This record gives sequence, structure tokens and C-alpha cells, in this order.
Amino acid sequence: MSSGAAQTLINIERVIPGERILMIGSGNVGLIVGYQLLQAGADVVAIIEAAPSITGYLVHAGKVMRAGVPIYTGHTIKEVRGSKSVEEAVIIALDKKWNPIEGTEKTVPADTVCISV
Repeated sequence: MSSGAAQTLINIERVIPGERILMIGSGNVGLIVGYQLLQAGADVVAIIEAAPSITGYLVHAGKVMRAGVPIYTGHTIKEVRGSKSVEEAVIIALDKKWNPIEGTEKTVPADTVCISV
């Protein structure tokens, strides 16, 4: 789901879109919505960013990092797995030319993937 949809659900409808959320994108919107999801009671399992560094303001990144959310820069999503719905996602590191580096995969438990790119 888009970060805008997630934000609408939590701020207007008062519905948490998932229990374990993987956020893709570390720009201001991804970081702010990630923090809002935490405040609403969701577990943001990680934020991943393809760029080699966080792209949003560090003040926003600090909030989610202090809450224990890992931010993986230089990573992208390789695949999402689940039988009837999302159960986990596989992330993978990228080299300097943005190519996936085989053998660097990490599996993260998630029931929602939120896209903010």
C-alpha cells in the first residue's frame, strides 16, 4: 500500500493497516508515516532505502531509530512471500551501480508493505 493510504487509514479512519509493517523509502514522507504508524500501535519492522543514505531529514529518522526501527540504506525489496496475504519480505543489499548483491538477503516478518518512493 502507499504511504498516503496508510496515513489516511491511521489519521482519518483510525485503522492500523497492519501489525508488522515494512516501509520502503526513507524520505520525509516514509519517515513521518513510519513514526505515525508506531504511534498508532503498529510494529514498523524496518525502513529500507535504495540510496546509500537516508534521504529525509535526520530529525525524522532519529524518531524512528530511537523507537528501535532499523533503517537499511543501500537495500531494496527482492520479494514478498505469503500464501493468502503478506507474511514476510526479503530485502537485499545493492552495490554502487544499484545491482542486487546475491547472498545479502534478509528475511523480515511483515504483514504489510508500505511504499513511499
